[in-house]
Amino acid sequence: MENMEKQPKKFHSDNMEAVRKFFYGINWTTFYQEKMALQETRELILNAEDTPKNINAVKWIDGVLNMMDAMGDVAEQIGLFVYPERDNNDRCFDDRYNDVLAKDPEAEGQAHTPQTAKNTQVAYLYRDGANYKKRGVEVVSGAITAEQCERIKACLIDGEYFYPSKVGLPEHRFDTIYEGDPDWYELCVEDDLTLTDEMPTVGLTVDQLVENFEAAKSIC
Repeated sequence: MENMEKQPKKFHSDNMEAVRKFFYGINWTTFYQEKMALQETRELILNAEDTPKNINAVKWIDGVLNMMDAMGDVAEQIGLFVYPERDNNDRCFDDRYNDVLAKDPEAEGQAHTPQTAKNTQVAYLYRDGANYKKRGVEVVSGAITAEQCERIKACLIDGEYFYPSKVGLPEHRFDTIYEGDPDWYELCVEDDLTLTDEMPTVGLTVDQLVENFEAAKSIC
C-alpha cells in the first residue's frame, strides 16, 4: 500500500475557540521581534559563503517568514497587532524592532515561557452611516475577571453598544463626520475584552473601567 499523506481534519466552528485562544495568547511584540531576528539572520547567511547549505537555509527561513507574515496579517485584522511604522531608511520608529540580534532575548524579557497576563485589552468598533468600520484598541491596567465582564455586558445598550467617551476611552472615528453618522460603538464582551501583557495605553484600571460603565448606565 502506498504511503499517503495524512489529510487534515475538516475545520468546524467548534475549533474557533482554540484558534482564538492561540492568537490571543501570543505576545505580538515578542513575535515581531523574533520575525526581525530571523530577517537579520537571513541577511547574515546571504552575506556569508555561497554554499548549498546556506542557500537552502535561506529558503527554509523564507518559508517561516512567509508564515509569520500571514499570522501577523490576521492579528492586525482582528486588532491584536499593528505593524510598526518605518522611516525612509526602512528602520522601525520603535527601536525594539531594530538590530534585534544585538539584543539578548532574556534581557529583553522576551522568554518563550508563558507569562500571566496582567492587563486587559479593550477592542471596540466604530461603524459610520455608510458602514465603513474603524477599530479601536486600548489597554487598561489590571486583569479583568469573568464577573467584571458580565457587569460590563449588563451596561451595554442592547447588549452591544456603548459610548467610549462616557467610560474614559478615546473615540476612534474617521476624520470626516457626516450627518447621520452614529455616536455609538460596538463591543462584544466575549471576544473584545481579553487579557494581555502589553503596557496600558490609557490611565484607567480595569476596576475604574467597570465603574465607569455602571455610572454611564445609571444616567442613560
